[in-house]
This record gives sequence, structure tokens and C-alpha cells, in this order.
Amino acid sequence: MSTRDAVPADIVAAASIDALMAARWECEDLLSRRPPASTRDLLLGHAAELASSPIARDQVLSRALDAAAADLEAGRPPLDAGVAFLLREQSPCAKARERVREQVFRHGGVPARASDDAAAELERRVRAECPADHELSERLAREAHLQEVLWDDPRLPAETHTRLIMLCAVPKVIERALALDPSHARFARRQDAPRQRRKRALALIPQRGPSALAPQRPRWFIAAWLWVLGLMAAGATGWILLEA
Repeated sequence: MSTRDAVPADIVAAASIDALMAARWECEDLLSRRPPASTRDLLLGHAAELASSPIARDQVLSRALDAAAADLEAGRPPLDAGVAFLLREQSPCAKARERVREQVFRHGGVPARASDDAAAELERRVRAECPADHELSERLAREAHLQEVLWDDPRLPAETHTRLIMLCAVPKVIERALALDPSHARFARRQDAPRQRRKRALALIPQRGPSALAPQRPRWFIAAWLWVLGLMAAGATGWILLEA
């Protein structure tokens, strides 16, 4: 079991509350202008649109809107049960998540461009609420955590390809959060000082062959992608064993 499975559900609960508030506002706005039947159809349409988004918060909002539409159809006040639309049951067990991962890792290659777009869209949304770089860095780190917790959550309506984009966006959002972190930026500037560059250049002089001159990735960057590749390898291995 990964450490992620033991993470408290607070971050998911907070996202569920945000989605609840947004969905209730949308319901009230639509019901003030349209009859319940028309409102229900519009809510279902918006929920279906959000279900194809690789942003974790959109997935949670999709569940909330779908639940609101079901309440209207049953003649109940929309979302009167609060965050039960997602948190009615406890967080899915490891086996349930493993089944989702097996389906996701059967899908194919890593969607690099789509995950780039998802990371950029996530930053665009968050930047409107976090004008300072340090605030943006902290918020992006939390959003990356939310993506990591929810990409394989079977309660979400996402298709397998969408879930794979959600997963592959995580290290890119983490990378961007680190780049915006003031303490990390100061460290990078110190490392780029002329004396430090000269020390690194001397340290990279090869003793045998030119391979030691190859550019090096930061350790945290390598670790982030090794994490993704490890999950994909584990999923692929599990699929092969199941097929055997």
C-alpha cells in the first residue's frame, strides 16, 4: 500500500465542500429563471461536460451536479444531504483503486501534451486567486496532492484516458510549484552564481569518456517522473498477471 492511501480525507472533504457550494449556487441561479425539469437537464449537461475534465475539482463538481439533478427529479431539495454526494461512503479501499489503475494503465502511452494543458489550465485558475508567487506555489502543491489522491478514485465519473491525464499532470504541477517557491528560487539563484557554476563545471570534468558531461535533471524532477513510471509499471505488471 502506498503512503498516499493513508492520507487523511481532509483535502477531499474540502474539495467536496467547495463543489457543494458551487453546485448549490448553480442550482439556485437556474431555478430562479427556469422550471425544475429544464434545470435538471442543464445540470446533467454541465455534469457530463465536467466529467471529461482532467482537473480533479471539476470531477468532484460533476458528481455534485449529477446528485443535484437526481434530487430535482425525485422532487427533493437539491443537495439537501450536503457532501454525501461524494462522502456518503468511506474512501475507496486499495483493491477498488487497483482495479481502476489496471484499466488506466491498459490505455496506452503518456498523454504529454494533454497533461501539459491540464497543468497550465490549473495554474491559470489558481493564479486568479493567488496573486503572490508564494501563495500560488502553496496552492499548486495542494492541487497536485488533490490530483494524486483522486485520479484513481472510482467514485469519480472520469474515463480511463482522463484519469491518465490527471495522473501525468501531477509531477508537472509539482515542478511548477517548486519553481514558484521563493526559497527554492533563492537556492537556484545561488546555484547559478558564477563561482558555483565554475565549481559544478570542474566537478563534471569526465575522467573516463564524455558521458559525465551529460546534463543532469534535478533530483526532485527525476523522483517525480520515476513515481509516475513506477505506478504505470506496477499497473502494467498487474494487467499482465491478470491476462496470464
